[in-house]
Amino acid sequence: MKRYPHNLIVALALSAYTALLGACNIAFPTVRIPTRPDNFDTQTDILSSDLLANARACVHLGAPRTNEHYQMLVLLNDYRAANGLNRLSYSKTLEQAADQYANRLFREGFFDHVAPDGTGPADRAIAAGFCDRYVGENLAYGLNQVTSAGQAMQGFKDSPHHNENMLREQWDYVGIGYLEVSGFQGTEYWWVQLFGTEQENN
Repeated sequence: MKRYPHNLIVALALSAYTALLGACNIAFPTVRIPTRPDNFDTQTDILSSDLLANARACVHLGAPRTNEHYQMLVLLNDYRAANGLNRLSYSKTLEQAADQYANRLFREGFFDHVAPDGTGPADRAIAAGFCDRYVGENLAYGLNQVTSAGQAMQGFKDSPHHNENMLREQWDYVGIGYLEVSGFQGTEYWWVQLFGTEQENN
């Protein structure tokens, strides 16, 4: 049964990319339900009362859904801070779009920024209720690889285009997508970073 290459696959898009990787689904998959983060602090993780009060409703600031989402957010923000950039606020709207896309990549057996129906990252963000179409997206996939946020982040750092995307000054928000599925071939992992701005075409 063919699905994807066993090595790490990562890809980048600011609006849309082309080329599809077709594949069949694993039979009888088991989806692991991640646990909720137990150490999210609203002050240290950029959810101050001022930000909550001033954020637009379409952003929907909040806490990451699971520990895996939280770990990726922390690593991403620490990396940006180490490079002299602002930490990103966490958008539940972007998280919803990213999580839904991770699930769709698995269900429909493809790996690309452009879905078979022609929709791209901006379409998914808007469909989830986000404010603007100016978004960026990093994707990572691994079969028995990229099993942690740290491994996915390292893959992004090692890829010049993904690294550039993570270090863009104009981003204000991020939402993380994550899916883990076990099947006959092993365990597959999908990671999504979906970035957004406070103002369109910022």
